[in-house]
Amino acid sequence: MGRKAKKRILVYSRCINNLYDFGGNHMSYSRVTEYMPNGSYTVYCYDEGIDNLDPEWEYYPTTPALTEAQKNRMEPFAPPTSYFWRRGLLTSQSVYDSDGNLVSGTSTRYTFGEPKAKIKCLVPYTPLQRLFVYYWISEPVYVSKTTTYGSKYSLASETEFTYDTNRMLPTKSVTTDAAGNTYETRIKYAKDYGNITGSTITDRYGMLAAIKQMLDHHAYNLPIETVKYRNGKIVSANLVLYKTLSDNPQRPGVVPATEMAVYTDAPIGHTAFTHSSIYNTPYTSEFRYDSRYEPTVRYDEYDGPTLLSFHAEHGTVQSVMYGYDGTLPVAVVTNAVHSKASGRNQVIYDSFESGANILKSAHAKSGEYVLNGSYSVELKNLKPGRYIVSYWRLPRTSAAPAAWQYVESSMDIGPDTPPFTLPTSSAYVYDELRILPVGAQMTTCAYTPGVGKISETDVNGTTTYYDYNKFGLLKTVRDDDGTVVKRFIYDNYTSNL
Repeated sequence: MGRKAKKRILVYSRCINNLYDFGGNHMSYSRVTEYMPNGSYTVYCYDEGIDNLDPEWEYYPTTPALTEAQKNRMEPFAPPTSYFWRRGLLTSQSVYDSDGNLVSGTSTRYTFGEPKAKIKCLVPYTPLQRLFVYYWISEPVYVSKTTTYGSKYSLASETEFTYDTNRMLPTKSVTTDAAGNTYETRIKYAKDYGNITGSTITDRYGMLAAIKQMLDHHAYNLPIETVKYRNGKIVSANLVLYKTLSDNPQRPGVVPATEMAVYTDAPIGHTAFTHSSIYNTPYTSEFRYDSRYEPTVRYDEYDGPTLLSFHAEHGTVQSVMYGYDGTLPVAVVTNAVHSKASGRNQVIYDSFESGANILKSAHAKSGEYVLNGSYSVELKNLKPGRYIVSYWRLPRTSAAPAAWQYVESSMDIGPDTPPFTLPTSSAYVYDELRILPVGAQMTTCAYTPGVGKISETDVNGTTTYYDYNKFGLLKTVRDDDGTVVKRFIYDNYTSNL
């Protein structure tokens, strides 16, 4: 008897087929009620799509006309022109307390913009020598109005939204409350500033150069100025100043440089406020804005488009470190600068998820790997000062898993400080090395790329672990001791995944 052929089946947690063409449409509910343990509940209502049914299929050529019997033969195979995105939209949400009293409620209306693309598709059907005809349509969906219902817990209000339909961007919202007060928000983007006509741009890498790159490369969705009104007068305003990463047109890039704000106790009249604009002369162009703007956040350093450090005005510096080939944030540091510049950097961190002498371990302090050999890192390029060096070590034992031990020391670092080393040890493996200036704090994360965060270690070295099933869905959350504190159940087979 021959060997049985093996069959491999791939199972995905999310459907890889489009449910809106040959595979039909997803099921949607017109009303869903969510009950809470305390007896309160929320009712969600959805558009049933009665007014947005798919049109009947078409076929080509149209002659000779098909008989009814032939049409019936084609029906199961004919793909529709689908308007699936118009169906199943949330139309209202109402929250009730355990006695059935309305706590809060909102309703939402939508509008559909002009299609941005309409692609004609042909599918052959050989038995009848016909081509099915259907269209792939890209159409924007806009929230046009939201209404909040009044209750003993909240006041009624209504908000209407305005969009730049060419670029599908929100430009204005107006809220009217139960007392008749109006609250308006207006947003300006690069396209709202007109052209830069001066022969000289005074700031080569600054705001004008950034706006020019936005316009040249169609980066229209970056908000620049947001102004808020109450009853027609300005109560606050925010402005984002951008800068370019390069003046090379082949390597464009725009990032935030400074966030600014206007806060006032007395509302400002519309004409008394200098809205940001580009001022052009035959020779130069300048970016102008109201003199009451004050900096609130400064973005200090980037590595290309990746933000490394920033600080709130009169606040402490915040830094971000990235791992996994620069795709995911692995550490957030307070009160220390992470920099690529020698003599400015104040942060060294290694979770040993990559590099030499690492070992995969089910008992890693963070992530999936530990250091299982020697390690050395240069210190002379750090900004001189007093630093705290800390790491975790785990005794090697053949008995039950031992507990991680925290090791900390302080040292003065200068240009002549030798490298810091963790020696090869037959007694320990290591994890979570941090070298930070005195007063700095760090939170770290590790990931399984493509799945999610698998651990997070706070400023005190306490780690939370996240476990996933074979579908990549979160299964359990464990505390620092490995005790399950939260469990997620998706179906009857979760225990086997």
